[in-house]
Parts: sequence; C-alpha cells; structure tokens
Amino acid sequence: MNALMEQLRVDECLSDLSEELAAIGPLSLRQRATVKALSAATRVLRLRAITNDRAAFAQRFAAPSSRELNIRTRPHSGIDDDTRMLFERTGVAGPLRVCAEDEARELADHIRALLRDPHNPLRRQIAAHNEHRAREMAAREDILLGFNAFMYDARVREVLLRPPIVEAMQALMATNRVACWRSQVFRQRPGVRTPMHQNVEFPETYGHRSLTLRPNRVFRPNSALNAWISLTHAGPDNGCLVVLAGTFRDTRVYDLGAYFAQHPTALLTCLAFFPRHEVERMLPVLLYGSGNHRGVTKLMLRFADFFHNDLFAQEVSRCDFVSRPGELWVFTSFAMHGSMPSQTDAERLTLVGRYIDEQDIAVGQNELVLSLGEVVRIDPHTQGWCNVARADTRPLRDRQHRAPASARTRRDAM
Repeated sequence: MNALMEQLRVDECLSDLSEELAAIGPLSLRQRATVKALSAATRVLRLRAITNDRAAFAQRFAAPSSRELNIRTRPHSGIDDDTRMLFERTGVAGPLRVCAEDEARELADHIRALLRDPHNPLRRQIAAHNEHRAREMAAREDILLGFNAFMYDARVREVLLRPPIVEAMQALMATNRVACWRSQVFRQRPGVRTPMHQNVEFPETYGHRSLTLRPNRVFRPNSALNAWISLTHAGPDNGCLVVLAGTFRDTRVYDLGAYFAQHPTALLTCLAFFPRHEVERMLPVLLYGSGNHRGVTKLMLRFADFFHNDLFAQEVSRCDFVSRPGELWVFTSFAMHGSMPSQTDAERLTLVGRYIDEQDIAVGQNELVLSLGEVVRIDPHTQGWCNVARADTRPLRDRQHRAPASARTRRDAM
C-alpha cells in the first residue's frame, strides 16, 4: 500500500467532513431539498453499469495533451548546480537569500500598513463597489487587500524583481523571459491550516483565463513557478508551507477536479460510487462550502484516492519550508502543497510572487477578478497600474542592484 497516501488519509482526515459541515452551519429548507434531490439522483445513477467499474470511469479524467510532466532547467550563475538538479527531481528549490532579516521585517511592516491604508489603491476600487465591505476588510487587515500589490506598490514590485529571484527563475524555467504576473500575501494564524492541494492550470482557479498557452508550446511544471518569500520566521511550529516534493509528476487530483468543473453531471456519477449516508454529507460541502481550499479540496483528494490505486506512487518526500526572514523557496504548483496548523501565537507572514515563462505563456490583460459577494473586476490598465512585472523593464539602477554573493544561501532540506 502507498505509504504517502496512508499518511495523507490521516493528516487530511479524508473520511471526516465534520469540520467542513460545521463551517457551513444548518442548511435552509431549500438547501436541504436540493441535497435530498441530488442524493436521489445518485441512487438512480448507481444503476448504470459504469458505476460498477472505477477504472472505466477514471479514464475520463485524462490530462490535456498540451501538458508534460518533466522539468528541464539550465545552468545559470544565479543558482548552483546541485540545487538546480534537485529541482528537476523534486520541483522544489531553496532556501535562497533575497534580503537581510531586518529588511524582511521592515517589508512585513510595510505590507501590514498597506492592508490598513485607506489610500490603498485596491481598497479604493473595492470601496467603489462596496464601501462597508472595504472598511471591514481594512479593520481586520484582510490579506486580500495585498492581492497583486506589485501592480501599484513600487516597493513590493522591486523586491519581486530582485536578481536572486529573477536569476533563480531563469535557471529553473530555462528561459530569459521571466515575468511576475501575480503576487499575494499569506498570513498563518493559530489553529488555521491549508489542506493539501495542487494547482495546475492556476489562472483558471480565479475565474478568468488571462494567461494563455502560446501556439505550439507545451505547458510544463516549470512554465509557472512560485517564489515563497518569508517575511517572518517559518517552521513547523507556526504552520510553515509543506510541499510533497516529487508529486508534480502526478496531477490526477487536479485533473479530476477540473473535469468535474466542466462536467458537473459527472460529479453525480462519481458520488454514486459512495454509500448514501456519505453522499448526503458530501453534497453540502460541494454545494455550499466556501473559502479557498475548504472541503472541496479534501473531497477531490478523496475521490482521486478512491479511483486510482497508484496515486503518488513515484518518489516523493515531504519538504517543510523552514525559513528565516528574507529567505525564499521556489516550487511548482503542480506539486501537492498545504500547511499544518500553527501551534504558536506568532504570526507567519509570507509574500508570494507568481512567475511565468513568457516563451510558453502570454499574459494578456491580467484583469483582477475578486469574489466579494459580487464579482469585482479591475482592469489594471485603466487604473494606471503595472499589469505584469518584467525584470528587463526595471530602471538601470535597479538592474545593477545585486545581493552580495555571500547572502545567497541554500540548506539541504530534503
């Protein structure tokens, strides 16, 4: 039996939806009626022959032909060969030094101030749609107010275009055409965790298709990479990111979810494989769960585990992103990743840059799409923002700024 999946079943509590159902709360009469009707539909589907054959049903979840699962890098002075070759096997590299610890703490303070700032350009746009919502978000320092800060905040943009990051991306993507198209802020607080998940066609998870694959190009695990920059201490004690290194070669969890998103009726057929009492607990989570990676992610992992006996059977190792302030990890979102709950009162703050190889991917308009009860769309061009950050568009003085070679560090983490 697959030892990794055994551990994931325990860590992710795949058979227990109590926490997710509690977060949803009591269902309304209409919601209960919907769950009852769909549950009855799965019992009808159970009579079909296909529901007796897991393998035949699983064949529907094939990955697109425009994707490959191997990583090829190239030598570069910005990263050592051992790190680069390890990345080809695992999809993970780090930690690398981006800035001094004191500067990282100052950047953390800068970002916290940005989340509170009434003149935050993103907050202004949200307030134009819903002033009350914008005030609430600022009062709790909602990290969404730091979404794509590189577009309008020069300091965040400068950090994300520093040579230690750009050069590492050039080596690991095997390209000179590196661009940062998205940035996010993540905060880990006590008792909170992020379930294991993988993002393959990452832009689609935000409800738009700004990024498109160029003609005759193939989407690879390193066509889009993440720079995970710790602004505070990160470790198992405060819920650091955990990546299952090597899982980028098996995208079947994501592929299954993507298939169901395009073929909702197939999801009912999937549920027909499970006992009625489980279906009646799964349906509320699928229909009424909210929040990134809550509930639905767990179910997609459970469904993939159910239909595939060899899920993540290749060489895999757990990599905890243990970091000091100012250190960086690079990883592919093809790999399963998540975090355990923080066991301390200390906040963990992370700045994340999302990078693409523009030889493979065209950025497009890069419109911001926010779900705030209503869908809010913001065109960076009409706001005078930078819709994508490229290293070769920086001022000369910035391009000449390099971190000292002695500041670039790598620790054996796997």
